[in-house]
Amino acid sequence: MNNNSHIQGSTNETILVDDSFTASDIVKEPKYVRTWRVILDNEKLQIEIDINFDLFPMEQNKRYQVILTQSFLPEYKKSFSYAMYGKIFKIDLEQDQYQSIYISYGGLVMKMRGKLNDMSQNIKNETRCYILLRQI
Repeated sequence: MNNNSHIQGSTNETILVDDSFTASDIVKEPKYVRTWRVILDNEKLQIEIDINFDLFPMEQNKRYQVILTQSFLPEYKKSFSYAMYGKIFKIDLEQDQYQSIYISYGGLVMKMRGKLNDMSQNIKNETRCYILLRQI
C-alpha cells in the first residue's frame, strides 16, 4: 500500500485514486436493510458511498484504503475485501475550485468531493470505473 496519493501525477493513468481514508461517519438508512452510507475523509478528499454492510461491514474511525481505477487490477483481487463496478454520471464544478464526482454502482451511489487540482485529470463524465476497498 502506498500512503501517498496517486490522485495527481500518477504514472498509471488508469488509477484515479489510491489513498487511505478514515470512516468519519456511518449512517444507517431506515428504508434500506443492507445498505449504509459511509463518509470517508482524508486531507484532500471526502467520499460519501453506499456500502452493502452484509458484504463489507465498516467501522467508524477505522482507516480504509480506497482505489478508484478505470481498469480491473487482478493483482489486487485477493488483497481487497470489497469491489464495485460503475460509471461516473455527473461532475459538478463548485465555487472555490472544488469539484464533486458522482458515480453509480448499479443503484449504490458515491460522491467524491475535493479541490480540482487534487483530482485526476482522467476523471471524465461517462467513465467506467472500479472501486476497491479494504480496512488497513
